[in-house]
Amino acid sequence: MNAPSPLRHALLDACGVIHGFGVRGSVAPAGCVRPRQVHGAAVMTARPDAGEGVEEADAIVSDVAGLPVAVVTADCVPLLVAEVGGARVAAIHAGWRGLAAGVVTAGLAALEQAG
Repeated sequence: MNAPSPLRHALLDACGVIHGFGVRGSVAPAGCVRPRQVHGAAVMTARPDAGEGVEEADAIVSDVAGLPVAVVTADCVPLLVAEVGGARVAAIHAGWRGLAAGVVTAGLAALEQAG
């Protein structure tokens, strides 16, 4: 059986950001960097040598072209954010605890400061 294709969004397509919302059974892209999510407001900066689930954070920011980043959600909200042109991107895991702790504000601030 083939893994499901990722879901895509037109706004991120328009920004030139390669992206996808995976579903159960989806395979992460090779080299994908993802934090160990803890329902807080910490933000991780993605680097090509980082592994998956190594650093505790609920948002991840990257300014490395072509480096896939991800967060995983069940009943929380995944936010994918990119500056126009896609030079900097962020994936934010927004559960109620993270929202209360300011994860979205922290993720956007880190995105603005990246690069």
